[in-house]
Amino acid sequence: MKKIFLLLCLFGALSLTAQHNRYGVYVGGTLGFSSAKSNIENSQGRTKWSFSPEFGFYPVQQLSVGINLLMDGVSQGDYTTNSFGSGLYCRKFFGVTDNFSIFIGLNGSYKTTTAKQIYQYGTVKDVENSVGAFFDLGLSYKMSEKWSILGRLGTLGYNKTSNPDNPDYGEKVFGINLNALGNPFSVGALYKF
Repeated sequence: MKKIFLLLCLFGALSLTAQHNRYGVYVGGTLGFSSAKSNIENSQGRTKWSFSPEFGFYPVQQLSVGINLLMDGVSQGDYTTNSFGSGLYCRKFFGVTDNFSIFIGLNGSYKTTTAKQIYQYGTVKDVENSVGAFFDLGLSYKMSEKWSILGRLGTLGYNKTSNPDNPDYGEKVFGINLNALGNPFSVGALYKF
């Protein structure tokens, strides 16, 4: 299922870009890294990373359509998680000034997370699949004719997780998350061709 979804996303993105593109193609994405260590004696440090490249185009002015890859991971002592997936999105921009816009986006994603815990007697692996759909609200600032930065202020959406090895495990989450300049605020850059 995961491979089929990723292939459909890739095919969809490639077929969309084959259309006449009068407003431009772009590449961009986000990159994140953090490292934390507690002051408590013998505590294990935690490292988080994320990388989400994206590719898209403007079929009409003030509307972008794109695909992104979703990769992230966490490492803390003998415990690690790694996630890989992809998403499709559509963003509608509303100009405030010549360089500043607000956008509302519709997003869909699929991601697989593999968790691994190392014990003295061996290693335990667990896999979780996640399907989500959400609206997001964000800001865009055009720094030059080619470069823009985007920031997400919040989300409203639904996410469902499941474990292929254990059908009884999983959860469904519907939620809203608004926060100006705190977590989950994220910033990415786009380069328009």
